[in-house]
Order: sequence, then C-alpha cells, then structure tokens
Amino acid sequence: MVGEVVTVRVLVPAMRTQQFWEAYHQVAGSMRSVEGTLSVSLWSDLAQPESFVVVFEGAAETSAQTAITCAISSTSFMAFSEPTIGADSYRWIRVRDVDGPLIGDMPEGSYLSASLRVSEPGRDRELADDYRWVFDNLAIIPGYAGSLYGSVNGINEHFIGLVWWYGREAFNASLPKKSPYEVKLFRRVTDREMQTEQTGANLT
Repeated sequence: MVGEVVTVRVLVPAMRTQQFWEAYHQVAGSMRSVEGTLSVSLWSDLAQPESFVVVFEGAAETSAQTAITCAISSTSFMAFSEPTIGADSYRWIRVRDVDGPLIGDMPEGSYLSASLRVSEPGRDRELADDYRWVFDNLAIIPGYAGSLYGSVNGINEHFIGLVWWYGREAFNASLPKKSPYEVKLFRRVTDREMQTEQTGANLT
C-alpha cells in the first residue's frame, strides 16, 4: 500500500525534451531499484507544456527518502537536471488514504489531477474528512481510476489531493461550476509524445 508520494516538478524547454526523457529513464531506473518503491512515472502539465512532474510512489517514508537519495547520488542525475530550467520543486505527501491502482500503472491516455488546500491551524482532520467525502463522490464518475490525499512537506494543515482518470472527459465531469480551489491537470507522458515534442509539434 502506498504510504508516501513524492512529486518533482521540472521545467524543460521543448528543444531538450528528448535529452530529458532519456535521462529520466535512467534516474527512474535507479529509484525503482530501491526496496519499497512501488512506481515512478512522468506526467506533463496541460496548462504549461514545458512543465513535467515526476511522481514517485513508495510503501513508506523511508523508501521515499532512500529512493530520492539514490537518484540524486546516481551518475545519471546530472544528465536529468541539465536540461531543466531553474530549481526543481519537490513535494512530499504523507498519504492518509488511497484508493485504486498505482498512479504509475495508469495507461497511455490517462490523466492526473492535483489540488492543494490549506486548513486553519489545528483543523487538518476536518480537511481530511472533506477530501474523503469529495473523493468518495468522484469515485462514482465513469472513468475514475483512483485517488489519494495527505499532508505535504511535513505541514499538517497543508494537503494535496491527487485523482487519476482514464480519460479527460471523466475529469471534466468532476469539476463543479465554480471551484473554491485550483485543480491542475496532467497527462501521462509516453515515448511517442516526447518524440513529437522534440519535433516542435503541438500536443493538445
């Protein structure tokens, strides 16, 4: 069962996507070799074509820490970082509840939505209950695959919720007419997409 999720957000210019993709495979291989690693996958931000998110799923916090340390110390990490712009953004999610298959097992054409919410001090339990209620309702939408939520970066009142979908229509059906918080959408990255990005084609 997933106990910890780490997301690493990077910015990669279109001309360097193939270089980044090849280096990602090497770094992801290093992370997968760590005991307790459940999956490593790559997703693109639909609102920002140059933005990618690596999603690590681990059985426990210790496996996440070990996998990240292993990746950073690997000989291929420099090749992974070289094509990116600016500092990478890391978020550690201590999972409180999870439903469905692994994010990393989702097929081509799948989507991942993410929301960041903050509770008032000492009211994180109420926010967790609200996430559970919302995600229980999302689970009845055809095309829903799974979800998880938890506190982020060691701050009890800061939560990230992730939902993964088999198609964009399912995600669209989940959106209220007016949401009180921002929801970002990502798409599973494939070899074909990265090769197309390399040629400068528009992937919308």
